[in-house]
Amino acid sequence: MIGISSGLALSGKNVYCYSIIPFLTMRAYEQIRVDVAYHNLNVKIVAVGGGYAYASLGPSHHATEELGMLRTIPNLIVSAPGDPLEAKAVTTILAKEKGPAYIRLGKAGEPVVHKSIGDLKTGEAICLIKGESTAILTTGAMLKYAYDFIRENNLNYGLYSFPFIKPIDEKALIKISTGYKNVITLEEHQRSAGFGSAVLE
Repeated sequence: MIGISSGLALSGKNVYCYSIIPFLTMRAYEQIRVDVAYHNLNVKIVAVGGGYAYASLGPSHHATEELGMLRTIPNLIVSAPGDPLEAKAVTTILAKEKGPAYIRLGKAGEPVVHKSIGDLKTGEAICLIKGESTAILTTGAMLKYAYDFIRENNLNYGLYSFPFIKPIDEKALIKISTGYKNVITLEEHQRSAGFGSAVLE
């Protein structure tokens, strides 16, 4: 599928390919790297089942490593929208981008967290709650969990969503790290190489 997508992109098509995350990213890693990214082709890789969305199907269906794997690949934009509004905004943005991109989705029926999203740009973070002292930074489906936790416990925490892991919003990170005493990252990923690692870098 990735090979065919690459060929279609080379013939001038705007290509989207879709499957379950572990199968699309881990089994086809070399093709994503060599066929798509090294040639900077206009292929959008849309994958479903971020983190533990397919929890009951076991480790073969869990997706807790691919963000780290994919963000090391040159030219590839890596995104993990936090709710349906972010997914729509990211998809709209990436449809206009000429080059490879990865979109990590949940499973289906994810709740809406944002009331609205303005003019989002590639690599831009979104502030949902300003708060004081402590900021929680999320990517992907952890946004809803963090939002509910802050509200239910009446915490005066800041909440920021990062629908793009690569490129990451460096300006926002500098502002957050200088404006808050504590910074917490939340993601459905292994500790190594994912969103938290990108923030530390």
